Amino acid sequence: AQLATSGLPLEARHRIRARLAAGEASAALSPEALIALYREAYATASAQGAIRDLGAVTAVREPLDRITLAFERLMGLPETAEHRAAPRLSGVRELYDLLTGDWERHGVFRGDRVQLANATTMTMASVVANVLNKALLHAYEARPQWWRPIAYEEDFATMNQVRWITLGGFSDLDPVAEGEPYVEKTWEDSAESAAFIKVGNYVGVTLEMIDRDDVAAVRAIPRKLGLAANRTLSASVAALFTTGGGVGPLTADGFPVFDAENHRNLRTEPLSADEWQNVVSAMIKQAELHSGRALGVRPRYCLVPIELEKTALEIFTSDVDPDGGTWVSNVLKRSSQNVITVPEWTAPKDWAAAADPADLEGLCIGYRFGRAPEIYGADNALMGSMFTHDEMRIKVRFVFAVGVGDWRALHKNNVM
Repeated sequence: AQLATSGLPLEARHRIRARLAAGEASAALSPEALIALYREAYATASAQGAIRDLGAVTAVREPLDRITLAFERLMGLPETAEHRAAPRLSGVRELYDLLTGDWERHGVFRGDRVQLANATTMTMASVVANVLNKALLHAYEARPQWWRPIAYEEDFATMNQVRWITLGGFSDLDPVAEGEPYVEKTWEDSAESAAFIKVGNYVGVTLEMIDRDDVAAVRAIPRKLGLAANRTLSASVAALFTTGGGVGPLTADGFPVFDAENHRNLRTEPLSADEWQNVVSAMIKQAELHSGRALGVRPRYCLVPIELEKTALEIFTSDVDPDGGTWVSNVLKRSSQNVITVPEWTAPKDWAAAADPADLEGLCIGYRFGRAPEIYGADNALMGSMFTHDEMRIKVRFVFAVGVGDWRALHKNNVM
C-alpha cells in the first residue's frame, strides 16, 4: 500500500519489492527508508534535466503588427497591454514615412527606403483602412442605437429584395373519431418586402494633412463617419413611423402600416396610463393571420419624441399611478429601458408602441456585408487620386434594408 501511494515510477517500485523480497529490509533500512531513498534519487536525476532562468514567455510580433498597434493607439482606440508595449508613433507623418519611404511626398512607394521586409505598395492603404475600420466601428457602436430593442435583425447573402414572411396560424385542432381519417389543415402566409439601400461616401487624406502631421483631422474621420452612419440608419428606421403623413408605408395588403379600420393599430389619444392600457388591449386582440384567433402579444416598448420622454418615464417608472393619486400603486411600473426616445421624430404629441421582436417581428432590418459600416482604402498608392489630387481616398459603405415584418406588432397614436 505504501508503494502504491508513493508516487514513484513503476520501475522503482519493482526494484523496492525485489529488495524487500530478498530480505534486505532491516531496522536501518525499512520499507519507508527505501521509498525515501529512491524518491530522493529520482528527484535529483529529474532536476538535472530541468530548464531554468530563461525569462518569462512573451509573444513575438512582426514589425508591421507593432506599427499597426501603435497606429491604433494614435487613433484613440481602447488600449490593451499589447498597445502599451508597442513603440509610440509621433504622428501620421512617421507612419507614412515608415510604410512608403516617400520622404519627398510624391505619392509613390519607395521600397528601397522601407525597412519592413514585407511592405508593398498596398501596405500603407491596408494598415490605414484596417485601423480606421476599427475606429469607425467603435464610434458607430458608441452612439445610442434606439432601434435595437424593437428590431428583428438578419444578415442576407445577396442584395436581392428582402422578403419577411409571416406564417398564418391554425385554429383549434379537429376532433378525430375512432377509425376515422385525419383531416388536412389548410394554411397560408404573407410576405412583406423591402429593397436594400446602399449609402456611403469617400474622404480624402491629403499629402498636406500627412506632412502637417494633422493627427486630429485623421482621427476625426472615422468618428464622424461612424456618427453619420448611425444617423442614416436611425433616420431610415424612424421614417417607418412617419412617412405617409404618419401612417407608414403601404404593406402587402395595400393598406398603410398604421390603419385604424383595416389594421386596428392607429388611435388619436395622447399618451397616458389609461391610454396605454387601451393600446395593450388593442394589440392583444389583434387577430392572427389565417386562424383569426387573438395573438395575445403585448407591447413592451413605448416610443416617444423627446417632448414626451418625461411623461412616459412618469407613467412607467413612478411608484404610484400618475393618474390615480398618491396612494394608488403604479401597476404599469417597469424599467426605464422600456421607454425609447426617437431623436428624429418631430411631431411633439405622437407616440407608438412595439412588441418584443422575440414575440412577434414587427420592425425588421436586413444587412448585407455586416451589421456596421465598413471603410475601404485604395489598394495601390499609385492610383489616380494620389497622382491627380495628392490624396489617399478612404471610402465608407453601409448596405441595409428596413421594413415591417408584421404590422400586428406595432401600434401608433397620431394625436390630433
